Parts: sequence; structure tokens; C-alpha cells
Amino acid sequence: MATTPTLLQQQAEVFLSQIETRRRSPVKASTARAYRVHLNAWILPLLGSEDLAKVENGVVKAFLRKLSEARLAPATINAIFSTLKQVVASAVDENGNQLYQRVWNPDFIDLPVIAKASQTTPVSTPQSIQEAISRAKGQERALYALLAGSGLRVGEALALRYGPDNGKDSYWAPETGVLIVRTTLNTASGAVQDSPKTEAGKREVDICPELNEFLCALLTGDNTPSQALVFQAANGGPVRFNTLRDHALQSGIDPRFHALRRFRITHMESVGVPSGLQRFWSGHAAKDTHESYIRMGEKIQERKEWAVKAGLGFKLEAV
Repeated sequence: MATTPTLLQQQAEVFLSQIETRRRSPVKASTARAYRVHLNAWILPLLGSEDLAKVENGVVKAFLRKLSEARLAPATINAIFSTLKQVVASAVDENGNQLYQRVWNPDFIDLPVIAKASQTTPVSTPQSIQEAISRAKGQERALYALLAGSGLRVGEALALRYGPDNGKDSYWAPETGVLIVRTTLNTASGAVQDSPKTEAGKREVDICPELNEFLCALLTGDNTPSQALVFQAANGGPVRFNTLRDHALQSGIDPRFHALRRFRITHMESVGVPSGLQRFWSGHAAKDTHESYIRMGEKIQERKEWAVKAGLGFKLEAV
């Protein structure tokens, strides 16, 4: 007598329930949340109605091809595949034996290889940045562009406010294309701290006109409130970092966001931005005594010229 097939979407719910409630090695909430994002964004829309018994190398090969066509990063594709494998393996009988044992063939399914260097210090590519911005919605489009085009740490960007300058908070001056960095958002607690990561983090960051215009088109309007956070939740408070992480995973970018900062620093080096100005804009301390005497903060005209000359290193679509 034929048995009723178990759909992948049914087993996915069992899997999520098990990993969060088991006494032996329960996963952290952040890990469970990443699994949910992988499932909701990619696995269930494409494979949710599949009979679990039929989810083998052939089905997964076609699935991974679709992820590659969506231009997801190799690390993201590997993470999604890992989630899928665990869902399949979680189906067991009353004695705990796996119902659907699999020998996955990474060559056959064409699982992308992750370079070891990119695992420790991932750097976003121009194409991945452009794809992420095009997938994102609302203020997150502006956030991704800002992080990649300015080199700000994500906490520094999330603490930015609209002017006028009160001499205390970080703020964005759209009329001059300058970011004044004085504070940072603690992404764990959601509270704005009075100082950035280091003393050198207190700085002014000049952004190129193209990026400034893009931000103005997305973030400013006739009713922009004075002193409000530039990036905010629906209640006007700070954005929930966990939400940003989830949406970043859906957009196919590193949810730690530091890869966007590394991209900017790498781009500045490649186009010849003076090292002293690179450090000033990045919020890094002077490398030596000689460099500490170079007062880039006072060379406003030179900073403006280099902001234009350096450009973005990636393309922005018109809003």
C-alpha cells in the first residue's frame, strides 16, 4: 500500500521545531533565523512542494543552478545547500534512522567552491553590490549603496541622523555630501553609543555626488523630520539589526556587512587615493608619527576632489 509522500515544506517545519527545542545542542536563535531565511527566500519557493524522497542529486543540481542564475555569492549558495541537506537528513523513523540517506556529489551538483581567503575576509564585488541594491527595497537600497560607497561601519551608518548639526550626533549633510561620524549603533542592544569604535572613528566622510544624489532621491522629502534617524524602523526608532541580517541573506550578500566596507577600502587603494585620506575616511588610526601630522580633516577641498575622482567602483541605477 502506497504511503502518503512527505513534502519538503512539511519536513522543514519539523526540522525548525526540532533544532530550537531539543536538549542536545540546540541552535542559537540567530542560526535558526538564518535557516528560516534560507527556507523562506529560496528553498520552499523552489522545492517546497517536492516529495522529500525525490530530493536527490539531480533535483538539487537544478536547484543550485537557479541560485547561481540569481547571482547569489558562492558562500550564500553553500549555506542554503547546507540548510537543505539538514532538512532532508532530519526525516527519521521511530528508531531514529534516517529515512532518506543521501550521498551528495558536489561535482555532479556543481556546488560552487569558496576560496579560503574569502571566508575570512570576504570582499564584495561590484556586480554583487549592484545585484544586492537592485533586489533590496526602500531604505535598504540606500543603506547598501552607502556602505559600499563610503566605507562606513554598519553601526556608524545606522546612527546617522538628518541635520541640522547639533554638535553631538552623527548626521548626513545632503547639501554638501558629507557624513559627520560621532556615534555608532550597538547592533546587539540596538542603542546608539556616544562614540564610534575608536577615537579615529570620529571623522567626516566625503561621498561622491552620484552617491549623494542617489541617497537624496531615496531618503529625503518635503516632510523629512529634523534630527530623525536616516535609517529607522516603522516606529521611528533604530532599525532592528536582525531584520537587516535576514534581508541581506535574501539579497545574497554577507549579512555582517563588513565585505562592503572592505570593498570601499580596496577600491580607494586601487584608484590611488592617498593613504592618509584612506585612513581618515575609513576611521583608522595613523600608521606612524609622520602620518599623524598629515591633517586630512583640514584639507576640505582636496577631500572633495578625491571623492569625485575616486567615484564608486560600482554602478547605481537611476531612482
